[in-house]
Amino acid sequence: MATRRNAGGGIGLGLKSGLVVGAVTCVLLSIMAAIANSSGKQAHLDAAMQRGYAAALALAAPGVDGWFVEQNDKLVSRRGSQARIKEVVDTGAVTAWLDGPGDTKLRLHTSDVEIASTPIVYGSSGNVDCVAGRMSGSDLRVFRARLVDKGGAPAGTANIAWYDSDVTKGPGSAVLLWILAIVGGLAGIGAGFLASSFYTKPLGDLAQSVSRLNRGNLNYRATHRGNDELGRLSRALETMCDTLAEGEEAQERLGLIERETELLAELQTAMQPKEVPSTEGFEAVAVQLRGSDSGSDLYDAVPLDGGRLALFVASTSARGALGALLAGMTRAYLRSALEHDDDVGAALRSTNRNLAQSMRKGMHVTCQVAVLDPAKSQATVYIAGHRAPFYACRGGDVSVVHGEGLALGLDAGAVFDRRLEEVIVDMPQGTRIVLTTVGTYDFVDESGEDFGVDRFQELVRKQAPKNSEAFLNLVLGSLDIALGDGERMLDATIVTAKRMV
Repeated sequence: MATRRNAGGGIGLGLKSGLVVGAVTCVLLSIMAAIANSSGKQAHLDAAMQRGYAAALALAAPGVDGWFVEQNDKLVSRRGSQARIKEVVDTGAVTAWLDGPGDTKLRLHTSDVEIASTPIVYGSSGNVDCVAGRMSGSDLRVFRARLVDKGGAPAGTANIAWYDSDVTKGPGSAVLLWILAIVGGLAGIGAGFLASSFYTKPLGDLAQSVSRLNRGNLNYRATHRGNDELGRLSRALETMCDTLAEGEEAQERLGLIERETELLAELQTAMQPKEVPSTEGFEAVAVQLRGSDSGSDLYDAVPLDGGRLALFVASTSARGALGALLAGMTRAYLRSALEHDDDVGAALRSTNRNLAQSMRKGMHVTCQVAVLDPAKSQATVYIAGHRAPFYACRGGDVSVVHGEGLALGLDAGAVFDRRLEEVIVDMPQGTRIVLTTVGTYDFVDESGEDFGVDRFQELVRKQAPKNSEAFLNLVLGSLDIALGDGERMLDATIVTAKRMV
């Protein structure tokens, strides 16, 4: 007796298997997407809160006397306070203000931030609280740190605010994760169908796969693993899809890296002084070249009493966005200390204490500081753990100033204070000093050799007699020629001054 078979039974089984496999895959990928999205949001929130705590501490660090001064029997803000607040806010905050003793206030914007008498508290870290606020109809997170007077007693608050949405928003990859879950589910359905019907329609399945590839779906996996021509063709097609997918992923990662690099460059540029202030009898200039894997160098120039000028360069142990934030904190602390008390040694000790309290253990900042004194024709030099040499050039000779100081932030005070020393460098007419960072000479030249500190020192000695603009141009030109088509990895910073009369 003949048995009649249903020709469509194989296809029905393929559809059922595909639906089961697709459903399971979609559920698993959805769970993974939800977990990844939740973890990403929490990580972003924690990082944003830590940034707010650190920024509030940076504002409060100078104390009441660092921001306000008594004038005509009342307190008023010190000169340059508005610009110093703006430097902190320019790192991403909405606004910042300080409430001093009595009714004394120092605001960045005219719009008031509304905070309830019993505000919602989002968190606390040490002496900083995070509470809810509103400004112009938008929800804020306000980080408030205690502002103390000379005796260390609370005398006000330092406040900095971010939009609540900027603090709580999750990573932008959430939508992509859900899309991948859906695509993965669809791919599971297709894979189940193709696997179950492989023996009946191998060529048809391969044709359908090619059609999907034409529509941009690169999730193809070979449906025939045999050693015949069909198996080899199927595996070759799979390899091609993997290569294309890897190329797309690499392009996306490159775009993200380039955007981060642009943002870090903008942040570094915003922190740099527009020009080096002039001081009688000296010619001072500075330049910074950004490396592809850094964002950690800074330089600044701060006028002091008596016509003196403090020049400094620094490098942080962190890289990328964290390095840029740490550089901004260091500059804010040191400038604030110098403007409050022009004793550079005391300013460095104060900055070290603030950084040691604010930074994660093990992080540090190295720096060189040179104070130009026109009246004495000399420079007073301080070196805090900085590996790059400090040069003094005169009459064709180069001398290197070494310091035994400890890097900022490694020690809370006792060891740093004991090891910090000052070195006097006489600067008769024609003397040039050069402050720099390791990245200036730490690169591989066109021939594949390390450029090195010795070649850089010879370059400094040769060009030292030129005026400062020409000196910088000639030194940078020689470094660019040596680098050729290579890539500079670290930031390169040069600050130089020459005694003219």
